[in-house]
Amino acid sequence: MYRKRHVILFIFLTFLIASAAAHIAQEQKGVLTPDNANEARLNRLQPPEQMENQMNAAGYRLERIETFLEANRMYIYVFRIDTK
Repeated sequence: MYRKRHVILFIFLTFLIASAAAHIAQEQKGVLTPDNANEARLNRLQPPEQMENQMNAAGYRLERIETFLEANRMYIYVFRIDTK
């Protein structure tokens, strides 16, 4: 009985370590990483960084980014007039 517990514990810990290592090895995607070809195409047409730079040049600054539909990774960018 005592030996059986050690075998089960060893198998459990081995599985736990293997799953943690696999999770760490996965590529961590950022917020702006496109999920599919259509998102990549839209990002090429108007990259999010370019949009922020254009708004800064026009006299606006990025106030905050709000999550609109987190499941679909849709965000609302809120800009305000820069009063500097």
